Amino acid sequence: MTIHGAKGREFPIVFIPSLNKDRVHSRYRPPKIPIPRALWDVIPSEFSEEEVHYQEERRLLYVGITRGKERVFLSDCLRFGTNKRVTPPSMFLSEILEGPGHHRTEDALEVVDEPEERAETVEELLMDVVIGDVANGDYQHAVEAIAALAKVEGTGSEPLVVPVNVDLEGYLTRLRERYDEPDALHAATAHFSPSRLRSYEECPAKYRFNYVLGIPQMDRTYFELGTVVHGLIEKITKRMVDGDDVGEEEALELLEDAWRSSVWDSEEMERQDRESAQKMVRDFLVRQRGKDARIVGIEQWIDLELEGRRVSGKIDRVDDHGDHLEVTDYKTSRRKESRPKLRADFQMVLYWEGAESAFEKPVRKVGHWYLRLDEEMMVEISPEEREAVLDRARGIIRSVEAMEFPATPDYNTCRFCDYADLCDDRHQ
Repeated sequence: MTIHGAKGREFPIVFIPSLNKDRVHSRYRPPKIPIPRALWDVIPSEFSEEEVHYQEERRLLYVGITRGKERVFLSDCLRFGTNKRVTPPSMFLSEILEGPGHHRTEDALEVVDEPEERAETVEELLMDVVIGDVANGDYQHAVEAIAALAKVEGTGSEPLVVPVNVDLEGYLTRLRERYDEPDALHAATAHFSPSRLRSYEECPAKYRFNYVLGIPQMDRTYFELGTVVHGLIEKITKRMVDGDDVGEEEALELLEDAWRSSVWDSEEMERQDRESAQKMVRDFLVRQRGKDARIVGIEQWIDLELEGRRVSGKIDRVDDHGDHLEVTDYKTSRRKESRPKLRADFQMVLYWEGAESAFEKPVRKVGHWYLRLDEEMMVEISPEEREAVLDRARGIIRSVEAMEFPATPDYNTCRFCDYADLCDDRHQ
């Protein structure tokens, strides 16, 4: 039973487990859609949003504690599941222990060879630095940390450019335009990627919510799983290119170092995804050992121009077979695309064109390496098929320039759309 579900009820004895950091209490996360500044004066508060969040968490724990009529047992956990990292207790537990009226029972279990607490990942450390430096007004160090974070994660749609001198008036003008006339500003300045083109083709209104208005999509754990596995395989292949032999044991240790348990909503879901990630890594190493081609591109940036606009992307892997190249994109999903869909895919065609331009060598095949399924699907795409896909991309660019963002309501599309509640034209 959850604490919310226990409201209004009482029990002789109550057990509240997992009083640990990021569980009870839960971690504060800034809202995906912040409250507009114009409304701040309407709801005055002497507390920050983070302080208000922890006040609500403290009140919720109070509700749980007061459900017990005779005794209440509170417990924390040293570590969860197979984690090597020790999970700190909740700050609320410390507050309770400092007050009167409690009795603490020490653990009767002896901890043998307790592993050292895992240090923060580089990404976590840099994110803490960015937040701390901005809060302290140390903007120069914050910019440096952001640049380092972008380089470490390498997940953006284009390389980060840090301006040496900022034209404040010009920037504020663009900022006002962004909020006053977002469609017009986007039409004049937009650049594109395979995912943006795919998003517009699926639903122009969805594209507008995400890329024009800047409303982020919801976080999902399968995105985290894909990010961790992609990053690990990138690290392994770079080591291989440098002549290092990465074995299974070392690869799984690298996976453990990159794993973030706090992202998952349940221990069971985390356990399943962790096992899937371990299997993907093992299968990758076995399949990779059977390859003879030379890896010449890892996370290879490409830049093309269509309709006078920049179209960029990042190829997971380029293999040189001597007289031709093959381009591979890693996938962690369970679903495979059909070969006709691959030949009509923006990503496959743009990667084909970009690789030929970057390496000045013909591409013979492009495709997906399905890590979860331990399968590869490579296709040849004819010049006529590639030109048809490029024409679709040109049409989308022209539509964005014309500020055309109509909704294309469909049951399945709207059912899983993060913006359905914001869209007046969603499927009913």
